[in-house]
Amino acid sequence: MDSTPYYNTHALKYITDTINADMSAIRGRFLAYIPAGGSILDAGCGPGRDSKAFRDLGFDVYAMDASEAMVEHCRTIIDDRVTLASFQEYTTELKFDGIWACASLLHLEPEELKSVITKFAGFLKPGGVFFMSFKYGTEDYVKDGRYFNCQTEESIAELLNSLNEVEIIENFITSDVREGRSGEKWVNVIARDA
Repeated sequence: MDSTPYYNTHALKYITDTINADMSAIRGRFLAYIPAGGSILDAGCGPGRDSKAFRDLGFDVYAMDASEAMVEHCRTIIDDRVTLASFQEYTTELKFDGIWACASLLHLEPEELKSVITKFAGFLKPGGVFFMSFKYGTEDYVKDGRYFNCQTEESIAELLNSLNEVEIIENFITSDVREGRSGEKWVNVIARDA
């Protein structure tokens, strides 16, 4: 199921709801593994909130997203370093110290998720790290035309351990930081290139 039409149609609302969400604590955990000034790919960048934060901290930032509206907004932040492409279509010759996939891989169905993680792990430099987050739960669901791939700490560990591409260095639960959503939980994983 392609979630892109939702983000193009509801771009303004989505940007308004997420652009100021305080992700600094989680970004900090990820950045602890990235060398100063290192290269980061914001995979499924949305409107560019995290791309901007990384750039403002002096990192070498690139981004990609499948939504034209999200890419357009992100380009106002990091210029032409944003690629319009789905996870399946995206390709690059670049290698990154880190890949940040915050609340983006969760729109992939299970059979797509494995191949995309494997592919993107190939964009990491040796020892590079890969952050990904999913809504916490055991049942996937569809809402507003978007598919949500839910995970638990155990299920995402099982999936990543089966791929042999990355090894988990952190696997933790957080609460949603958006206004009025603190009851919603997220599974967050930081994995290193294996």
